[in-house]
Amino acid sequence: MANRRLKTDPLPTFDERRQLREAAGLSQADLAFAIGVSPSAVHTWETKREPKGLQRVAYVKALRDMEEGTT
Repeated sequence: MANRRLKTDPLPTFDERRQLREAAGLSQADLAFAIGVSPSAVHTWETKREPKGLQRVAYVKALRDMEEGTT
């Protein structure tokens, strides 16, 4: 049930996503490695597209961890 919510909950804006990552002290490559995607995927999600499926679930979890300061 939690994964279903993570697939549908709205994401922060593109700029807020980048700000969260940077505030956590992570590069795009660091975040990409942590969630199992390419750095170019993280760049795309911070600039123009929404992640889908299980990649979205992993990304949303990472964003929430960054918001809570648990990364």
